[in-house]
Amino acid sequence: MRSATPWSWKRCASILGLLVELAITGVWEVSMAASGLISQIDGEVDPAQFCAGHAQLRAAMVTADDERREEVIRPLLELFDRNA
Repeated sequence: MRSATPWSWKRCASILGLLVELAITGVWEVSMAASGLISQIDGEVDPAQFCAGHAQLRAAMVTADDERREEVIRPLLELFDRNA
C-alpha cells in the first residue's frame, strides 16, 4: 500500500476501511479473509483512509483478545507500519 494521488486510489480506498473493520470485529473466518485481502492490496491508497485504518489497528491492539491480537491485528499493524 502506498499513499496516492487522487486519481489512482479510487479502486481500493472505498473498501479499505471496511476491510480493517471486518479484520478487527468479524468472526474468525471473516477476520482472516479481510486480513488476507488487505495484505494483497498492491496499489495506492488514499492517505486519509490509510491513516484511519492504521489508527483503528493501533486502538485494537489495546482492546482485542490475545488470539486476535497475535493472529490478525499485529500482522496488519506491521504491514501498515512498513507502508507508512
